[in-house]
Amino acid sequence: MVSKIIIIFLVILSILTGCTSSIQKELNFHTRLKNVNDNLSILPEIDGIIILITSPGGIGSATVWLPHNYKSRDIVVRFQYSVDRPFQYLEGFTAYVDNNEISMENCHKKQNEFIEIVLPRKYINKKGNKLELNWVDVYR
Repeated sequence: MVSKIIIIFLVILSILTGCTSSIQKELNFHTRLKNVNDNLSILPEIDGIIILITSPGGIGSATVWLPHNYKSRDIVVRFQYSVDRPFQYLEGFTAYVDNNEISMENCHKKQNEFIEIVLPRKYINKKGNKLELNWVDVYR
């Protein structure tokens, strides 16, 4: 319990101090976003990572190259427009691993404070995966 509190504190501290890019480098993640106004942060968790996507326009795409030493762990994709302003809807979402689509039937969508998509571990088990994400908050 204490270690979980310490990890949460360190993650919050890294977000507030802007150190998420150093976490990405330490974990050897490489990322690319389609929209210049979007941002992507990799947040370590005890049993996986959170990919926090900040997308002011609500529509976008990102590519994340998982490091060669990445073990098969949970990957949670979380969406927000800005800090303290999470997505309320997610009408469109696709995920591809090495150009193979992950069926949304196999993903778990949680909606509490954030809209989160949990990508199944079984798709993230090869070394050096290329993960492509596409999202639309509300179709216009």
